[in-house]
Amino acid sequence: MFVMGFIELGLAGSISLLGVALADPASLNKIDLLRRIFEFLPTIGSEMPQQIQMLFFVLILVCTATVIKNLAIGFMTYWQCLVAQEVAWDISLKIFNNYIAAPYIWHTQNNPGELFNYLNWRIHSSTFFTGLLQSLSQAGIMLFLLVGAFTMAPAVSVLLYGVSACVALLIYKMAQRRARDAGARTGELSEISSRVAHAALHGIREVKIYNQQLAFIQSYQSLARPTALAAAKQGVFPPLPQWWLESTGMLLLLCGVLLMVVLGDSVASITGTLTLMAAVSWRLLPALNKTVGGVLMMKAQITPVSILLRKCLSIPDLQGETSTLPFHHSLDLQHIDFTYPDSCKPSLRDINITIPKRSMVGFIGLSGAGKSTLVSILTGLVVPTSGKILVDGKEVHASPGFLKIGYVPQNPYILDATLAENVAFADWGKGPDQKRVLECCKLAAMDFLEDLPQGIHTVMGDRGVRLSGGQVQRVAIARALYDTPDLLLFDEATSALDGATEAAIQSTILSLRDNMTIVIVAHRLSTVEACSHLYWLQDGQVVKQGNAAQVLPEYQNFLKKHLTDARTEQS
Repeated sequence: MFVMGFIELGLAGSISLLGVALADPASLNKIDLLRRIFEFLPTIGSEMPQQIQMLFFVLILVCTATVIKNLAIGFMTYWQCLVAQEVAWDISLKIFNNYIAAPYIWHTQNNPGELFNYLNWRIHSSTFFTGLLQSLSQAGIMLFLLVGAFTMAPAVSVLLYGVSACVALLIYKMAQRRARDAGARTGELSEISSRVAHAALHGIREVKIYNQQLAFIQSYQSLARPTALAAAKQGVFPPLPQWWLESTGMLLLLCGVLLMVVLGDSVASITGTLTLMAAVSWRLLPALNKTVGGVLMMKAQITPVSILLRKCLSIPDLQGETSTLPFHHSLDLQHIDFTYPDSCKPSLRDINITIPKRSMVGFIGLSGAGKSTLVSILTGLVVPTSGKILVDGKEVHASPGFLKIGYVPQNPYILDATLAENVAFADWGKGPDQKRVLECCKLAAMDFLEDLPQGIHTVMGDRGVRLSGGQVQRVAIARALYDTPDLLLFDEATSALDGATEAAIQSTILSLRDNMTIVIVAHRLSTVEACSHLYWLQDGQVVKQGNAAQVLPEYQNFLKKHLTDARTEQS
Protein backbone atom coordinates (compact mmCIF):
# COMPACT_ATOMS: atom_id res chain seq x y z
CA MET A 1 0.00 0.00 0.00
CA PHE A 2 2.78 2.44 0.91
CA VAL A 3 4.79 1.56 -2.19
CA MET A 4 1.71 2.07 -4.36
CA GLY A 5 1.13 5.46 -2.69
CA PHE A 6 4.63 6.65 -3.56
CA ILE A 7 4.34 5.35 -7.13
CA GLU A 8 0.94 6.99 -7.69
CA LEU A 9 2.21 10.30 -6.29
CA GLY A 10 5.30 10.10 -8.52
CA LEU A 11 3.13 9.42 -11.57
CA ALA A 12 0.89 12.39 -10.77
CA GLY A 13 3.96 14.62 -10.34
CA SER A 14 5.50 13.48 -13.63
CA ILE A 15 2.23 14.20 -15.47
CA SER A 16 2.18 17.66 -13.86
CA LEU A 17 5.71 18.25 -15.20
CA LEU A 18 4.49 17.15 -18.62
CA GLY A 19 1.76 19.81 -18.46
CA VAL A 20 4.28 22.47 -17.58
CA ALA A 21 6.59 21.27 -20.38
CA LEU A 22 3.78 21.52 -22.90
CA ALA A 23 2.81 25.02 -21.76
CA ASP A 24 6.30 26.50 -21.17
CA PRO A 25 9.24 24.05 -21.64
CA ALA A 26 11.78 26.70 -20.59
CA SER A 27 10.24 26.91 -17.14
CA LEU A 28 11.42 23.35 -16.41
CA ASN A 29 14.99 24.67 -16.17
CA LYS A 30 13.94 26.64 -13.12
CA ILE A 31 13.31 23.37 -11.22
CA ASP A 32 16.75 22.76 -9.68
CA LEU A 33 16.38 19.02 -9.00
CA LEU A 34 15.00 18.32 -12.46
CA ARG A 35 17.82 20.35 -14.12
CA ARG A 36 20.51 18.47 -12.15
CA ILE A 37 19.08 15.08 -13.17
CA PHE A 38 18.81 16.17 -16.80
CA GLU A 39 22.42 17.38 -16.85
CA PHE A 40 23.64 14.12 -15.33
CA LEU A 41 22.04 11.99 -18.06
CA PRO A 42 23.55 11.55 -21.56
CA THR A 43 22.55 14.16 -24.12
CA ILE A 44 19.43 13.20 -26.08
CA GLY A 45 19.65 14.37 -29.67
CA SER A 46 22.26 17.12 -29.47
CA GLU A 47 20.86 18.83 -32.58
CA MET A 48 17.51 19.33 -30.79
CA PRO A 49 16.75 22.46 -28.77
CA GLN A 50 17.18 21.97 -25.04
CA GLN A 51 13.45 22.60 -24.44
CA ILE A 52 12.57 19.69 -26.74
CA GLN A 53 15.16 17.50 -25.00
CA MET A 54 13.62 18.40 -21.67
CA LEU A 55 10.18 17.54 -23.05
CA PHE A 56 11.44 14.13 -24.16
CA PHE A 57 13.00 13.61 -20.75
CA VAL A 58 9.69 14.37 -18.99
CA LEU A 59 7.84 12.03 -21.36
CA ILE A 60 10.29 9.26 -20.50
CA LEU A 61 9.63 9.92 -16.79
CA VAL A 62 5.87 9.64 -17.38
CA CYS A 63 6.24 6.40 -19.36
CA THR A 64 8.56 4.89 -16.74
CA ALA A 65 6.24 5.86 -13.89
CA THR A 66 3.24 4.41 -15.76
CA VAL A 67 4.97 1.06 -16.37
CA ILE A 68 6.10 0.82 -12.74
CA LYS A 69 2.60 1.75 -11.56
CA ASN A 70 0.94 -0.93 -13.69
CA LEU A 71 3.40 -3.58 -12.56
CA ALA A 72 2.76 -2.62 -8.94
CA ILE A 73 -1.02 -2.68 -9.47
CA GLY A 74 -0.78 -6.13 -11.03
CA PHE A 75 1.21 -7.45 -8.09
CA MET A 76 -1.08 -5.82 -5.52
CA THR A 77 -4.23 -7.14 -7.24
CA TYR A 78 -2.79 -10.65 -7.31
CA TRP A 79 -1.80 -10.37 -3.66
CA GLN A 80 -5.25 -9.11 -2.62
CA CYS A 81 -7.03 -11.91 -4.49
CA LEU A 82 -4.66 -14.52 -3.05
CA VAL A 83 -5.09 -13.32 0.53
CA ALA A 84 -8.88 -13.05 0.14
CA GLN A 85 -9.08 -16.59 -1.28
CA GLU A 86 -6.84 -17.98 1.47
CA VAL A 87 -8.92 -16.31 4.18
CA ALA A 88 -12.13 -17.64 2.59
CA TRP A 89 -10.70 -21.14 2.37
CA ASP A 90 -9.45 -20.85 5.94
CA ILE A 91 -13.00 -20.15 7.14
CA SER A 92 -14.41 -22.93 4.94
CA LEU A 93 -11.74 -25.39 6.14
CA LYS A 94 -12.37 -24.54 9.77
CA ILE A 95 -16.10 -25.12 9.34
CA PHE A 96 -15.47 -28.37 7.41
CA ASN A 97 -13.05 -29.59 10.09
CA ASN A 98 -15.65 -28.84 12.73
CA TYR A 99 -18.35 -30.61 10.71
CA ILE A 100 -16.24 -33.74 10.45
CA ALA A 101 -15.11 -33.70 14.08
CA ALA A 102 -18.43 -32.64 15.64
CA PRO A 103 -20.24 -35.31 17.69
CA TYR A 104 -22.56 -37.56 15.72
CA ILE A 105 -25.53 -36.40 17.78
CA TRP A 106 -24.93 -32.88 16.43
CA HIS A 107 -25.18 -34.15 12.85
CA THR A 108 -28.54 -35.79 13.58
CA GLN A 109 -29.89 -32.36 14.51
CA ASN A 110 -28.68 -30.51 11.40
CA ASN A 111 -29.65 -30.56 7.73
CA PRO A 112 -26.76 -31.96 5.61
CA GLY A 113 -27.95 -29.93 2.61
CA GLU A 114 -27.59 -26.66 4.52
CA LEU A 115 -24.19 -27.69 5.88
CA PHE A 116 -23.00 -28.42 2.35
CA ASN A 117 -24.39 -25.08 1.18
CA TYR A 118 -22.48 -23.15 3.84
CA LEU A 119 -19.21 -24.72 2.71
CA ASN A 120 -19.82 -23.37 -0.80
CA TRP A 121 -20.42 -19.90 0.60
CA ARG A 122 -16.67 -19.31 0.76
CA ILE A 123 -17.13 -17.19 -2.38
CA HIS A 124 -18.99 -14.68 -0.19
CA SER A 125 -16.06 -14.63 2.25
CA SER A 126 -13.62 -14.14 -0.61
CA THR A 127 -15.64 -11.23 -2.00
CA PHE A 128 -15.93 -9.67 1.45
CA PHE A 129 -12.19 -9.78 2.13
CA THR A 130 -11.39 -8.61 -1.38
CA GLY A 131 -13.51 -5.54 -0.65
CA LEU A 132 -11.75 -5.07 2.69
CA LEU A 133 -8.24 -5.27 1.22
CA GLN A 134 -9.24 -3.10 -1.72
CA SER A 135 -10.61 -0.42 0.61
CA LEU A 136 -7.49 -0.43 2.80
CA SER A 137 -5.02 -0.31 -0.10
CA GLN A 138 -6.90 2.40 -1.99
CA ALA A 139 -7.29 4.46 1.19
CA GLY A 140 -3.50 4.43 1.56
CA ILE A 141 -3.02 5.54 -2.04
CA MET A 142 -5.54 8.35 -1.54
CA LEU A 143 -3.67 9.54 1.54
CA PHE A 144 -0.40 9.95 -0.38
CA LEU A 145 -2.08 11.66 -3.32
CA LEU A 146 -3.99 14.09 -1.10
CA VAL A 147 -0.89 15.01 0.91
CA GLY A 148 0.97 15.77 -2.32
CA ALA A 149 -1.92 17.76 -3.81
CA PHE A 150 -2.55 19.86 -0.66
CA THR A 151 1.16 20.60 -0.38
CA MET A 152 1.43 21.87 -3.97
CA ALA A 153 -1.97 23.57 -4.46
CA PRO A 154 -3.87 23.97 -1.19
CA ALA A 155 -6.72 26.25 -2.37
CA VAL A 156 -7.71 24.26 -5.43
CA SER A 157 -7.28 20.99 -3.50
CA VAL A 158 -9.71 22.13 -0.80
CA LEU A 159 -12.29 23.03 -3.45
CA LEU A 160 -11.82 19.92 -5.56
CA TYR A 161 -11.31 17.21 -2.97
CA GLY A 162 -13.34 18.66 -0.12
CA VAL A 163 -16.49 18.80 -2.25
CA SER A 164 -15.73 15.40 -3.81
CA ALA A 165 -15.43 13.87 -0.34
CA CYS A 166 -18.83 15.27 0.63
CA VAL A 167 -20.40 13.89 -2.56
CA ALA A 168 -18.78 10.49 -1.98
CA LEU A 169 -20.07 10.38 1.60
CA LEU A 170 -23.59 11.27 0.44
CA ILE A 171 -23.59 8.60 -2.29
CA TYR A 172 -22.16 6.05 0.11
CA LYS A 173 -24.84 6.71 2.71
CA MET A 174 -27.51 6.38 0.07
CA ALA A 175 -26.16 3.16 -1.42
CA GLN A 176 -24.88 1.20 1.58
CA ARG A 177 -28.25 0.15 3.03
CA ARG A 178 -29.58 -0.88 -0.38
CA ALA A 179 -26.40 -2.87 -1.06
CA ARG A 180 -26.72 -4.67 2.27
CA ASP A 181 -30.40 -5.48 1.70
CA ALA A 182 -29.69 -6.74 -1.82
CA GLY A 183 -26.87 -8.94 -0.51
CA ALA A 184 -29.09 -10.38 2.22
CA ARG A 185 -31.81 -11.14 -0.31
CA THR A 186 -29.34 -12.76 -2.70
CA GLY A 187 -27.94 -14.96 0.09
CA GLU A 188 -31.43 -15.99 1.20
CA LEU A 189 -32.53 -16.93 -2.33
CA SER A 190 -29.24 -18.74 -2.96
CA GLU A 191 -29.79 -20.88 0.12
CA ILE A 192 -33.35 -21.72 -0.93
CA SER A 193 -32.37 -22.63 -4.51
CA SER A 194 -29.49 -24.78 -3.22
CA ARG A 195 -31.89 -26.61 -0.89
CA VAL A 196 -34.34 -27.29 -3.76
CA ALA A 197 -31.56 -28.56 -6.06
CA HIS A 198 -30.05 -30.68 -3.30
CA ALA A 199 -33.41 -32.30 -2.51
CA ALA A 200 -34.16 -33.01 -6.18
CA LEU A 201 -30.76 -34.48 -7.09
CA HIS A 202 -30.29 -36.58 -3.96
CA GLY A 203 -33.86 -37.82 -4.10
CA ILE A 204 -33.98 -38.28 -7.87
CA ARG A 205 -35.36 -41.81 -7.61
CA GLU A 206 -38.37 -40.71 -5.55
CA VAL A 207 -38.74 -37.58 -7.68
CA LYS A 208 -39.18 -39.71 -10.79
CA ILE A 209 -41.28 -42.42 -9.17
CA TYR A 210 -43.75 -39.89 -7.81
CA ASN A 211 -43.62 -37.89 -11.06
CA GLN A 212 -42.49 -34.70 -9.35
CA GLN A 213 -39.97 -33.58 -11.96
CA LEU A 214 -42.10 -30.66 -13.14
CA ALA A 215 -42.84 -29.56 -9.57
CA PHE A 216 -39.14 -29.32 -8.69
CA ILE A 217 -38.33 -27.58 -11.97
CA GLN A 218 -41.08 -25.03 -11.35
CA SER A 219 -39.93 -24.53 -7.77
CA TYR A 220 -36.34 -23.94 -8.94
CA GLN A 221 -37.48 -21.76 -11.83
CA SER A 222 -39.60 -19.58 -9.52
CA LEU A 223 -36.40 -18.47 -7.81
CA ALA A 224 -34.68 -17.38 -11.03
CA ARG A 225 -36.32 -13.96 -11.50
CA PRO A 226 -36.11 -12.81 -7.83
CA THR A 227 -32.48 -13.98 -7.59
CA ALA A 228 -31.57 -12.22 -10.85
CA LEU A 229 -33.22 -8.97 -9.68
CA ALA A 230 -31.48 -9.09 -6.30
CA ALA A 231 -28.10 -9.88 -7.89
CA ALA A 232 -28.57 -7.09 -10.45
CA LYS A 233 -29.29 -4.58 -7.70
CA GLN A 234 -26.31 -5.89 -5.76
CA GLY A 235 -24.08 -5.31 -8.81
CA VAL A 236 -25.28 -1.73 -9.41
CA PHE A 237 -24.43 -0.16 -6.07
CA PRO A 238 -20.60 -0.68 -5.91
CA PRO A 239 -19.87 1.34 -9.13
CA LEU A 240 -22.55 3.97 -8.36
CA PRO A 241 -20.13 6.43 -6.65
CA GLN A 242 -17.81 6.31 -9.66
CA TRP A 243 -20.50 7.59 -12.00
CA TRP A 244 -21.27 10.54 -9.74
CA LEU A 245 -17.71 11.40 -8.77
CA GLU A 246 -16.40 11.49 -12.35
CA SER A 247 -19.03 14.05 -13.33
CA THR A 248 -18.51 16.03 -10.12
CA GLY A 249 -14.72 15.98 -10.55
CA MET A 250 -14.79 17.45 -14.04
CA LEU A 251 -17.13 20.24 -12.90
CA LEU A 252 -14.87 21.03 -9.94
CA LEU A 253 -11.78 21.17 -12.20
CA LEU A 254 -13.55 23.87 -14.19
CA CYS A 255 -14.29 25.75 -10.96
CA GLY A 256 -10.63 25.39 -9.96
CA VAL A 257 -9.44 27.01 -13.19
CA LEU A 258 -11.83 29.92 -12.66
CA LEU A 259 -10.53 30.33 -9.10
CA MET A 260 -6.89 30.50 -10.28
CA VAL A 261 -7.82 33.05 -12.98
CA VAL A 262 -9.52 35.21 -10.36
CA LEU A 263 -6.42 34.91 -8.14
CA GLY A 264 -4.25 36.11 -11.08
CA ASP A 265 -2.02 33.03 -11.52
CA SER A 266 0.20 32.81 -14.62
CA VAL A 267 -0.61 30.57 -17.56
CA ALA A 268 2.25 28.19 -16.68
CA SER A 269 1.11 28.05 -13.06
CA ILE A 270 -2.50 27.42 -14.07
CA THR A 271 -1.39 24.77 -16.57
CA GLY A 272 0.88 23.02 -14.06
CA THR A 273 -1.70 23.10 -11.26
CA LEU A 274 -4.51 22.01 -13.58
CA THR A 275 -2.36 19.18 -14.90
CA LEU A 276 -1.43 18.17 -11.34
CA MET A 277 -5.08 18.22 -10.24
CA ALA A 278 -6.08 16.30 -13.35
CA ALA A 279 -3.32 13.74 -12.73
CA VAL A 280 -4.14 13.41 -9.03
CA SER A 281 -7.87 13.22 -9.79
CA TRP A 282 -7.16 10.73 -12.55
CA ARG A 283 -5.72 8.45 -9.88
CA LEU A 284 -7.64 9.72 -6.84
CA LEU A 285 -11.15 9.33 -8.18
CA PRO A 286 -10.68 5.67 -9.18
CA ALA A 287 -9.05 5.05 -5.78
CA LEU A 288 -12.00 6.73 -4.05
CA ASN A 289 -14.43 4.76 -6.20
CA LYS A 290 -12.66 1.52 -5.39
CA THR A 291 -12.62 2.38 -1.68
CA VAL A 292 -16.34 3.11 -1.59
CA GLY A 293 -17.01 0.18 -3.91
CA GLY A 294 -14.97 -2.09 -1.63
CA VAL A 295 -16.94 -0.96 1.41
CA LEU A 296 -20.22 -1.54 -0.43
CA MET A 297 -18.90 -4.92 -1.52
CA MET A 298 -18.30 -5.74 2.14
CA LYS A 299 -21.78 -4.49 3.04
CA ALA A 300 -23.33 -6.68 0.35
CA GLN A 301 -21.56 -9.79 1.68
CA ILE A 302 -21.81 -9.10 5.41
CA THR A 303 -24.96 -11.22 5.85
CA PRO A 304 -23.62 -14.52 4.46
CA VAL A 305 -20.20 -13.94 6.05
CA SER A 306 -21.75 -13.28 9.46
CA ILE A 307 -23.85 -16.45 9.05
CA LEU A 308 -20.69 -18.42 8.28
CA LEU A 309 -18.92 -17.04 11.33
CA ARG A 310 -21.91 -17.77 13.57
CA LYS A 311 -22.11 -21.31 12.18
CA CYS A 312 -18.41 -21.70 12.83
CA LEU A 313 -18.76 -20.49 16.41
CA SER A 314 -21.92 -22.48 17.15
CA ILE A 315 -20.41 -25.86 16.30
CA PRO A 316 -19.44 -27.92 19.37
CA ASP A 317 -15.82 -28.27 20.38
CA LEU A 318 -13.71 -30.60 18.30
CA GLN A 319 -13.31 -34.15 19.48
CA GLY A 320 -9.73 -35.35 19.62
CA GLU A 321 -8.61 -38.51 17.90
CA THR A 322 -9.29 -41.70 19.86
CA SER A 323 -6.72 -44.43 20.29
CA THR A 324 -8.02 -47.90 19.42
CA LEU A 325 -8.17 -50.26 22.37
CA PRO A 326 -7.24 -53.97 22.21
CA PHE A 327 -10.21 -56.34 22.52
CA HIS A 328 -9.28 -59.77 23.89
CA HIS A 329 -12.15 -61.07 26.04
CA SER A 330 -15.40 -59.10 26.16
CA LEU A 331 -17.24 -55.83 25.59
CA ASP A 332 -19.69 -55.00 28.40
CA LEU A 333 -22.41 -52.35 28.75
CA GLN A 334 -23.49 -51.88 32.36
CA HIS A 335 -26.61 -49.95 33.41
CA ILE A 336 -26.59 -47.84 30.27
CA ASP A 337 -29.15 -45.02 29.97
CA PHE A 338 -29.44 -42.58 27.09
CA THR A 339 -31.76 -39.66 26.37
CA TYR A 340 -31.53 -37.58 23.20
CA PRO A 341 -31.23 -33.80 23.60
CA ASP A 342 -34.61 -32.01 23.80
CA SER A 343 -36.32 -35.33 24.51
CA CYS A 344 -38.12 -36.04 27.76
CA LYS A 345 -38.30 -39.82 27.19
CA PRO A 346 -35.16 -41.96 27.48
CA SER A 347 -34.26 -44.09 24.45
CA LEU A 348 -32.37 -46.65 26.54
CA ARG A 349 -32.93 -47.60 30.19
CA ASP A 350 -30.69 -49.74 32.37
CA ILE A 351 -29.16 -51.73 29.50
CA ASN A 352 -26.83 -54.55 30.54
CA ILE A 353 -25.17 -56.43 27.70
CA THR A 354 -22.11 -58.66 27.30
CA ILE A 355 -20.50 -59.41 23.94
CA PRO A 356 -17.82 -62.11 24.33
CA LYS A 357 -14.88 -62.32 21.96
CA ARG A 358 -15.58 -64.52 18.87
CA SER A 359 -19.29 -64.74 19.63
CA MET A 360 -22.31 -63.97 17.45
CA VAL A 361 -24.76 -61.73 19.31
CA GLY A 362 -28.09 -60.50 17.99
CA PHE A 363 -30.46 -57.66 18.90
CA ILE A 364 -34.14 -57.83 17.97
CA GLY A 365 -37.12 -55.59 18.60
CA LEU A 366 -39.71 -53.42 16.91
CA SER A 367 -38.93 -50.07 15.34
CA GLY A 368 -38.31 -47.52 18.08
CA ALA A 369 -37.24 -50.17 20.58
CA GLY A 370 -33.78 -48.59 20.92
CA LYS A 371 -31.71 -50.79 18.60
CA SER A 372 -30.30 -47.91 16.53
CA THR A 373 -29.39 -45.97 19.66
CA LEU A 374 -27.66 -49.06 21.05
CA VAL A 375 -25.66 -49.36 17.82
CA SER A 376 -24.62 -45.70 18.14
CA ILE A 377 -23.34 -46.39 21.64
CA LEU A 378 -21.51 -49.57 20.61
CA THR A 379 -19.75 -47.68 17.82
CA GLY A 380 -18.94 -44.70 20.08
CA LEU A 381 -21.06 -42.27 18.04
CA VAL A 382 -22.98 -41.16 21.12
CA VAL A 383 -22.01 -41.08 24.78
CA PRO A 384 -24.38 -42.71 27.28
CA THR A 385 -26.23 -40.40 29.64
CA SER A 386 -25.21 -42.76 32.45
CA GLY A 387 -23.68 -46.18 32.89
CA LYS A 388 -20.36 -47.81 32.05
CA ILE A 389 -18.71 -49.30 28.98
CA LEU A 390 -16.01 -51.86 29.70
CA VAL A 391 -13.47 -53.44 27.35
CA ASP A 392 -11.87 -56.55 28.84
CA GLY A 393 -13.16 -55.47 32.26
CA LYS A 394 -11.70 -51.94 32.11
CA GLU A 395 -13.98 -48.92 31.94
CA VAL A 396 -13.45 -46.80 28.82
CA HIS A 397 -14.77 -43.53 27.42
CA ALA A 398 -16.34 -44.69 24.18
CA SER A 399 -15.91 -42.47 21.13
CA PRO A 400 -15.62 -43.23 17.40
CA GLY A 401 -12.59 -45.46 16.88
CA PHE A 402 -12.28 -46.76 20.45
CA LEU A 403 -12.60 -50.29 18.99
CA LYS A 404 -11.75 -51.61 15.54
CA ILE A 405 -15.29 -52.01 14.27
CA GLY A 406 -16.42 -53.07 10.82
CA TYR A 407 -19.85 -51.59 10.16
CA VAL A 408 -22.43 -52.82 7.62
CA PRO A 409 -25.54 -50.57 7.65
CA GLN A 410 -28.91 -51.07 5.99
CA ASN A 411 -28.12 -48.40 3.38
CA PRO A 412 -24.33 -48.25 2.93
CA TYR A 413 -22.87 -45.05 1.55
CA ILE A 414 -21.05 -45.87 -1.69
CA LEU A 415 -18.59 -43.23 -2.87
CA ASP A 416 -18.42 -42.08 -6.48
CA ALA A 417 -15.03 -43.79 -6.68
CA THR A 418 -13.58 -47.14 -7.69
CA LEU A 419 -14.62 -50.39 -6.05
CA ALA A 420 -11.14 -50.66 -4.52
CA GLU A 421 -11.38 -47.18 -3.00
CA ASN A 422 -14.81 -48.00 -1.59
CA VAL A 423 -13.58 -51.23 -0.01
CA ALA A 424 -10.45 -49.51 1.38
CA PHE A 425 -12.51 -46.72 2.97
CA ALA A 426 -10.71 -47.30 6.31
CA ASP A 427 -7.51 -46.11 4.60
CA TRP A 428 -9.10 -43.21 2.72
CA GLY A 429 -6.54 -41.03 0.97
CA LYS A 430 -3.66 -43.51 1.37
CA GLY A 431 -4.36 -45.61 -1.70
CA PRO A 432 -5.97 -49.07 -1.47
CA ASP A 433 -3.95 -52.22 -0.86
CA GLN A 434 -5.10 -54.18 -3.93
CA LYS A 435 -4.16 -57.55 -2.47
CA ARG A 436 -6.15 -56.86 0.69
CA VAL A 437 -9.08 -55.52 -1.37
CA LEU A 438 -9.22 -58.78 -3.36
CA GLU A 439 -9.03 -60.82 -0.14
CA CYS A 440 -11.96 -58.89 1.34
CA CYS A 441 -13.97 -59.22 -1.88
CA LYS A 442 -13.47 -62.96 -1.69
CA LEU A 443 -14.49 -63.10 1.99
CA ALA A 444 -17.60 -61.08 1.15
CA ALA A 445 -18.49 -63.61 -1.61
CA MET A 446 -18.39 -60.81 -4.17
CA ASP A 447 -19.19 -62.90 -7.25
CA PHE A 448 -19.74 -60.02 -9.67
CA LEU A 449 -16.15 -58.77 -10.07
CA GLU A 450 -15.79 -60.39 -13.49
CA ASP A 451 -18.86 -58.49 -14.68
CA LEU A 452 -17.29 -55.12 -13.90
CA PRO A 453 -15.50 -53.54 -16.91
CA GLN A 454 -12.34 -52.60 -14.97
CA GLY A 455 -12.66 -55.06 -12.10
CA ILE A 456 -11.89 -53.51 -8.72
CA HIS A 457 -10.89 -50.30 -10.53
CA THR A 458 -14.43 -49.75 -11.87
CA VAL A 459 -16.04 -46.51 -10.70
CA MET A 460 -19.22 -47.27 -8.75
CA GLY A 461 -21.09 -44.02 -9.45
CA ASP A 462 -22.68 -41.72 -6.89
CA ARG A 463 -24.24 -43.80 -4.09
CA GLY A 464 -23.47 -46.98 -6.04
CA VAL A 465 -26.12 -46.44 -8.72
CA ARG A 466 -24.47 -49.07 -10.94
CA LEU A 467 -24.90 -51.82 -8.31
CA SER A 468 -27.88 -53.86 -7.12
CA GLY A 469 -28.92 -53.90 -3.46
CA GLY A 470 -27.19 -57.22 -2.80
CA GLN A 471 -24.01 -56.06 -4.52
CA VAL A 472 -23.98 -52.87 -2.45
CA GLN A 473 -24.25 -54.94 0.73
CA ARG A 474 -21.34 -57.13 -0.34
CA VAL A 475 -19.23 -54.03 -1.01
CA ALA A 476 -20.14 -52.85 2.50
CA ILE A 477 -19.14 -56.20 3.99
CA ALA A 478 -15.80 -56.12 2.15
CA ARG A 479 -15.28 -52.57 3.40
CA ALA A 480 -16.06 -53.66 6.96
CA LEU A 481 -13.49 -56.47 6.72
CA TYR A 482 -10.69 -54.41 5.15
CA ASP A 483 -9.18 -53.12 8.41
CA THR A 484 -9.37 -56.57 10.13
CA PRO A 485 -11.92 -55.45 12.74
CA ASP A 486 -12.27 -56.88 16.23
CA LEU A 487 -16.04 -56.54 15.98
CA LEU A 488 -18.21 -56.84 12.86
CA LEU A 489 -21.56 -55.07 13.21
CA PHE A 490 -24.51 -55.68 10.87
CA ASP A 491 -27.12 -52.96 11.39
CA GLU A 492 -30.32 -54.10 9.63
CA ALA A 493 -27.99 -55.05 6.78
CA THR A 494 -30.48 -57.41 5.06
CA SER A 495 -33.83 -55.83 5.87
CA ALA A 496 -34.15 -54.13 2.45
CA LEU A 497 -33.11 -57.22 0.42
CA ASP A 498 -35.18 -59.93 -1.21
CA GLY A 499 -35.21 -63.45 0.20
CA ALA A 500 -32.63 -64.94 -2.14
CA THR A 501 -30.20 -62.04 -1.70
CA GLU A 502 -30.72 -62.11 2.08
CA ALA A 503 -29.93 -65.83 2.14
CA ALA A 504 -26.71 -65.22 0.20
CA ILE A 505 -25.65 -62.43 2.58
CA GLN A 506 -26.61 -64.60 5.55
CA SER A 507 -24.39 -67.37 4.21
CA THR A 508 -21.54 -64.86 3.96
CA ILE A 509 -22.08 -63.79 7.58
CA LEU A 510 -22.05 -67.39 8.81
CA SER A 511 -18.79 -68.03 6.97
CA LEU A 512 -17.17 -65.25 9.00
CA ARG A 513 -18.42 -66.24 12.48
CA ASP A 514 -15.55 -68.59 13.32
CA ASN A 515 -12.87 -65.89 13.01
CA MET A 516 -14.39 -62.73 14.49
CA THR A 517 -16.94 -61.23 16.85
CA ILE A 518 -20.22 -60.49 15.09
CA VAL A 519 -23.12 -58.34 16.26
CA ILE A 520 -26.37 -58.42 14.26
CA VAL A 521 -29.25 -55.98 14.60
CA ALA A 522 -32.25 -57.23 12.66
CA HIS A 523 -35.99 -57.22 12.12
CA ARG A 524 -36.03 -60.49 10.25
CA LEU A 525 -35.72 -63.42 12.61
CA SER A 526 -34.03 -65.62 10.03
CA THR A 527 -31.03 -63.30 10.25
CA VAL A 528 -30.45 -63.96 13.95
CA GLU A 529 -31.37 -67.66 14.21
CA ALA A 530 -27.69 -68.65 14.23
CA CYS A 531 -26.69 -66.19 16.99
CA SER A 532 -25.22 -67.64 20.16
CA HIS A 533 -27.00 -65.03 22.26
CA LEU A 534 -30.04 -62.78 21.63
CA TYR A 535 -31.22 -59.60 23.33
CA TRP A 536 -34.84 -58.56 22.87
CA LEU A 537 -35.31 -54.80 23.25
CA GLN A 538 -38.65 -53.14 23.88
CA ASP A 539 -39.22 -49.47 24.83
CA GLY A 540 -35.50 -48.99 25.43
CA GLN A 541 -35.13 -51.97 27.77
CA VAL A 542 -33.91 -55.56 27.49
CA VAL A 543 -37.05 -57.58 28.17
CA LYS A 544 -35.52 -61.01 27.49
CA GLN A 545 -32.15 -62.52 26.65
CA GLY A 546 -30.75 -65.97 25.99
CA ASN A 547 -30.01 -68.25 23.06
CA ALA A 548 -32.21 -68.30 19.96
CA ALA A 549 -34.26 -71.28 21.18
CA GLN A 550 -35.11 -69.41 24.39
CA VAL A 551 -35.94 -66.00 22.94
CA LEU A 552 -37.34 -66.44 19.42
CA PRO A 553 -40.52 -68.46 20.18
CA GLU A 554 -41.71 -65.88 22.72
CA TYR A 555 -40.75 -63.01 20.43
CA GLN A 556 -42.68 -64.58 17.53
CA ASN A 557 -45.79 -64.80 19.71
CA PHE A 558 -45.29 -61.16 20.65
CA LEU A 559 -45.07 -60.17 16.98
CA LYS A 560 -48.31 -62.03 16.17
CA LYS A 561 -50.12 -60.29 19.03
CA HIS A 562 -48.67 -56.92 18.03
CA LEU A 563 -49.82 -57.43 14.43
CA THR A 564 -53.31 -58.45 15.58
CA ASP A 565 -53.60 -55.41 17.86
CA ALA A 566 -52.45 -53.10 15.04
CA ARG A 567 -55.10 -54.49 12.67
CA THR A 568 -57.77 -54.09 15.35
CA GLU A 569 -56.83 -50.44 15.89
CA GLN A 570 -56.97 -49.78 12.13
CA SER A 571 -60.41 -51.33 11.84
